[in-house]
Formats: sequence, C-alpha cells, structure tokens
Amino acid sequence: KWGALPHQLSSYPIPTQCGTRCFELATMMKLLFVAQLWTLAAADVDVASPVSRVIGLLEEMEEKVKAEGKAEDAKMTEYVAMCEKRASDLQYEIKTAKSD
Repeated sequence: KWGALPHQLSSYPIPTQCGTRCFELATMMKLLFVAQLWTLAAADVDVASPVSRVIGLLEEMEEKVKAEGKAEDAKMTEYVAMCEKRASDLQYEIKTAKSD
C-alpha cells in the first residue's frame, strides 16, 4: 500500500496504527479486568496493595495510549490530505501541459 503513487492514494483507506494499538489496549483492558476482580475478592484488606497500584498504572497507561492514538490519527489524516492535494495538483499540471 505504501508504494502507491500519490494519484493512487484516494483509492486506499486512511491507514492507521489501530491494529497494534487496539491489541495493546485490549490486552491492557483484560489485565485491568482481572486485576479489578482480584481486588474485589480481596476487599477485606484496607491497606493499599500492589494490585491497586498496578490498576492505577494501567489506567494511566490506557489514557496515554488513547491520547497518542488520537494524535497519530490526526497527523496521518493531515498527511493523507496533503498527498491527495499534491496528487490533484500534479494531475492538473499534467493535463494542462498536454493541452499546450
């Protein structure tokens, strides 16, 4: 897909990193779910356990991954728009050069 010429970009969907990011997020969510279940099972303990610290870290990591994904998607959308505009400009230049 990445070997496509600029005028061919409009036929491809906007590529994202969702495959890897979604897998990471799904794995983190599974770990968070298991950690929460374990915390509920050990609800009698009032002391801050290592599990609660891990849950906090996982929640922070989840937010960070979401923010990075949004920023990356915005950059990719901007890049694709620039490529499509450049392809359109080149097609116009080729069309006008042939008509002279």
